[in-house]
This record gives sequence, C-alpha cells and structure tokens, in this order.
Amino acid sequence: MKRRLPWKRILLVLVFYTGLFIVVFAWTVLAILTTGNRVGAVLTTIGAFLTGLGIVLAYYGNLETYEESVLWEKENVYASHGQPRSISYPFHLQKPSVISGNITGRAGPYEFFLTEFFGTQGEMIDVSLSLETDLVVRPKIYLKGKGPRKSTIEPLSLPPGSYALRFGKHTATIEATFSLKKTVRIKPYENLHDFGLTFMRVGLPILITGVISLAFGTFVS
Repeated sequence: MKRRLPWKRILLVLVFYTGLFIVVFAWTVLAILTTGNRVGAVLTTIGAFLTGLGIVLAYYGNLETYEESVLWEKENVYASHGQPRSISYPFHLQKPSVISGNITGRAGPYEFFLTEFFGTQGEMIDVSLSLETDLVVRPKIYLKGKGPRKSTIEPLSLPPGSYALRFGKHTATIEATFSLKKTVRIKPYENLHDFGLTFMRVGLPILITGVISLAFGTFVS
C-alpha cells in the first residue's frame, strides 16, 4: 500500500511558479520599454525561467512517500517437545525499513527475538550457528519478548540486511500466529532531481548575466 503524494503541496508550488513567471515576464517587458536593453531583458527572462523550472523539478525529485509490503501474514508457529529448540522466520531488507507487526500466542511459554539472520532465505533453523567448536556465532538482537500473551512489535527501524523473527522453545509446546510488514521511504520522482539541478546550473549564469546587463544599462539592441 502506498500513501498518496501531497498533491495540495504540489499544486501550491505550481501556482507559485506560474505566478512568479508572470511577474518576471511582466518585469521583463517593462525593462525593455524603460531601458531599451532587449538582450539583458531576454537573458533575464530565460535565466529566471530555467532556474525556476530547475527548482520545481528538484523539489518534485525530493518528494517522499511510503510503501508498505507484507513480510509474513498470519503465519502459524508450532513446535512441540523434542523438536528444534527454536524456529526462525527469515526476511531480507534491500533498503532501510521500518518493521512492525503483532504476535498472538495460544500456548507456551516461549520467547521471541528479532535478530540478524545467518542463513539462506526460506530456512527455518536455529539462528545460533555452532561451528563444531566452542565458537558460537550469535546474531545481534533488536527486539525480544515473551509469550503466549499477545504482543505488538512497535515500529522498528532496521538497515538493509537479513533478519529473522525467532521463537525459542523451552519445555512446553509453542503455538502462535504472527504478522510482519515493512515500510520503506521512497522518492518516486527521484530522476527529476538531477534534471532540476541541470536546469539550475544552466539558468543561473544566464540570469546573472541578464541582471548585470540591465543593472549597468548597456542598452545592447
């Protein structure tokens, strides 16, 4: 699900830019009539137009919206005595994301952890990897809690990487349901930002040249 862009703000910018261009154009006509410097007036108009267009495009390119997607939806968790002491539900984040969700437990007790994940996507394994020695690779824990009470995973910001929601079993049966979603901040018109900077780099020198020409009254025809 995507949140809509702030169209009212976009419309306000368009109205402002249109009004500004009308003012600049009227000022240019007045400058030609009063100074006779057509070149300076035309350069000022062109420079102002390109610079203003560049500002608007750069502004559009920086507009942000939020995109939500489901990582796990109403996933059933079940483990009985004698099965692996923990179960991991992995997911991968390609961009910085905000994670949120909920866990509804029906049998326990158990613990749950949101951790870094060492493994391949889709595996359901213990996230503590013994390397046939005394060395144990322990992932970073970002969140932990206990069940079977209902728990809410508050919005949690995570960098790109692989993660897992882990359910740790003690002596009883684990039975729960959980859902996870991610929210990513995106710039749908990011390409316009570079175009805007290009227009500004071209327009500003022209605008400055035109203003200087008018200010010094060269009266070039």
